Amino acid sequence: MKRFLGFLYWLLPAYLLFQSVYQIGVLQGLENTYANGESYISDVVDFRLKNMQAQSNGVIELRFETQEGEIIQQRMTLPVQIAAITRQYGKIPVRYLADSRQPIVMIPTYDFHHNMVRINVAILISSFLATMGFGFFVVRWVRRNEPEPTFVMQET
Repeated sequence: MKRFLGFLYWLLPAYLLFQSVYQIGVLQGLENTYANGESYISDVVDFRLKNMQAQSNGVIELRFETQEGEIIQQRMTLPVQIAAITRQYGKIPVRYLADSRQPIVMIPTYDFHHNMVRINVAILISSFLATMGFGFFVVRWVRRNEPEPTFVMQET
């Protein structure tokens, strides 16, 4: 049973590591799109605030035409803080880079979004390191007082 609990414990740092890598990718995508993307003015096609149990978030749908004539229409889920910033706009200036991990960046929310993702990365990495450190004690607990396997020889 202790071994099973020890195995289950290691799922938490594995999840935190996965989320850290994902958020670092989002951060790099934000920075890349903002620095290297093309600027457009996007129409806000739809905007809604959703309240689900203890969470609130916003949904915004943006639509704009690239210089090549391609129409980009993207629905994005936003934290309520970013949704509050975008609520007042009928048109939003955006940066667009098709091959980025974060292809659309809304310019009015960039600083807030960038800082929020940086804080997420910091929290996830510190949580990962803390659970890894705590894991040392979990491994010691699992190995302590573990019965030695006994082998019984049978004569045939």
